[in-house]
Amino acid sequence: MAISARFKRLLFAGFAFVVGIVLLREVFSTGDSTNTTVSHYLNSQFGPATSGAKDLDNKEGQPLEHEVSQRPVPDMEDDDYPEDPDSFAPTAPAPTSRPMTKAIIASTQSKNNRSADWVMDLLPDWTPAIYVTDKLEDELDQNGIRKFGLLHDSGREASVYLTYIINNYYNLPDIMVFIHGGRYQTHNDDPMYDTYPEIANLNLDHVVEEGYATLRCNWKICPETTVEPLLGHQDSTWESHGLWAQAFSEFFPNQTIPSKVSSPCCAQFAVTREAVHQWPVTKYEQIREFMWARGGWEMVTKMGIVLEYMWHVIFGKPAYWCAPAKECYCRKWGFCDLECPTEGWCRGRIWSKNVPGIFPKVATFPEGWPEKGQDGIDWPYEGWEKDPEVAKFH
Repeated sequence: MAISARFKRLLFAGFAFVVGIVLLREVFSTGDSTNTTVSHYLNSQFGPATSGAKDLDNKEGQPLEHEVSQRPVPDMEDDDYPEDPDSFAPTAPAPTSRPMTKAIIASTQSKNNRSADWVMDLLPDWTPAIYVTDKLEDELDQNGIRKFGLLHDSGREASVYLTYIINNYYNLPDIMVFIHGGRYQTHNDDPMYDTYPEIANLNLDHVVEEGYATLRCNWKICPETTVEPLLGHQDSTWESHGLWAQAFSEFFPNQTIPSKVSSPCCAQFAVTREAVHQWPVTKYEQIREFMWARGGWEMVTKMGIVLEYMWHVIFGKPAYWCAPAKECYCRKWGFCDLECPTEGWCRGRIWSKNVPGIFPKVATFPEGWPEKGQDGIDWPYEGWEKDPEVAKFH
């Protein structure tokens, strides 16, 4: 019986279909990288078909990246983990560390306008912020450093400290040191009353750990109670019991007014950005407004005293805060071998001859200070204070 032409064509098409199926199975079952797979061909001609896919030519059996994240992590003992690190899903890179930012905020006046220039000369790795409290306009010094005008001296250095915090609140450095501008101060905790080594040797890790640290350890004021807050108390010229209580009640209306206040003096300290950010910027604006609203020479001094013995409270320390001097020197500056006859005083840290005992609350420098020391001879040699390596470790 003759086979029709139509039947022949159908028979040939069926045969071709079977052969095609066999060939396709061979192509897909082959793992040899030399073969040109269908997926490779489609990918090279038209790009990945799935949005976000990185490699359609994955090794056989290896899940795509988005598949890994959707699979449950099996319970595995330590010995069960594969040795090949490439078999783990990629982890996010560690955050890049950055150098710590730090600034020195100094308060000065035009009559001793250059008294704070030592900050720029001796501590170049700190950013200076020098305020002149009897100038209206900012100005550039001879080195091109801007000095900020602040025509307001109420609260003395407190005006500078608060203004810096308010103006820079959203861009504060990691660590700030607030000081009086002059390098040599009778309230510095240093054998030569020098501010430079106090900052140059300061343990910044300690500051970060504490959040707030004064630049003093000896108990010039402690353990005496400096302020006994009492609302309505009529303060004499050098008292601030009533004003401190009034200020605290307005600044922190939901807190109980402390019964006694004391801390190492005298309004020079280091503080972290995190400690400052415990309070919103409006809190510092409120404190400055309270201070600036009280004029007159006596109130200028009183508000300075109030803030002098409130900074440690604002930045999270107890109202009565008198830490043992020996531990303080060790943690703050690394002076761990000092001989400390009392809890509040260690030998070799101040020049006054009236110690041990009660350190004089008002001290004066010997004539010719700092070139001449306490015994009237050159120490250690003329011009020593201009040598950073000598001055740093005296």
